[in-house]
Amino acid sequence: GATAQAQPQESRMVRITYADLDLGRERDARKMLSRIEAAAERVCQRDGYTDLVRKAERRDCRRRAVHSA
Repeated sequence: GATAQAQPQESRMVRITYADLDLGRERDARKMLSRIEAAAERVCQRDGYTDLVRKAERRDCRRRAVHSA
């Protein structure tokens, strides 16, 4: 399976299964991307993201996690 990983402060991982997908098919490739994005959201989830700096950090974390998947 693939993994999405938060960086750099701490290492968190979520396993993403894709055995049920044919990544050569556009529809399944979109499903995989959705799974990666959802995993990135989970690994970057933190309590207290209320100010703009924290929201930007969370957005950057999700971007890095999706890119590294």
